[in-house]
Amino acid sequence: MLLRPQEVAIDDPEDPTIQQELFAALGADVVTNPYQKVCCGSYQTVQDKRIVADLAYDILSHAQKKGAECVATSCPLCAFNLDNRQKEVKEIHPDFKEIPVFYFTQLMAIAFGLDRKYAGFDLNYIDPEPLLQEKRLL
Repeated sequence: MLLRPQEVAIDDPEDPTIQQELFAALGADVVTNPYQKVCCGSYQTVQDKRIVADLAYDILSHAQKKGAECVATSCPLCAFNLDNRQKEVKEIHPDFKEIPVFYFTQLMAIAFGLDRKYAGFDLNYIDPEPLLQEKRLL
């Protein structure tokens, strides 16, 4: 969403840094992942959930292999696809380990000390609160 279309992008599509800079400023330990520029499948989620599940598997499993404990995104459709399609990912890849997915404003709410009711965690398919509690962020 920050990179396409290039005419209105606010970051370099070949070497994006704005999202990592934001998360680092919020206090996160950012993990670089070569799949961070890969599209989640966008609106294919309506037509063919399997395409999106395969893409979500690639994106999420590569993040985990790099040491990520969660994934954060600035695109609402990526947040939905990467979070909610984990059910289908698990059906296709039974060994897949679920991972929390955050929309960037959820992390901002935590970093700014807002009450969790403002973070909208009840909308997440994979509950991020156990990870946040483990990290003593809630």
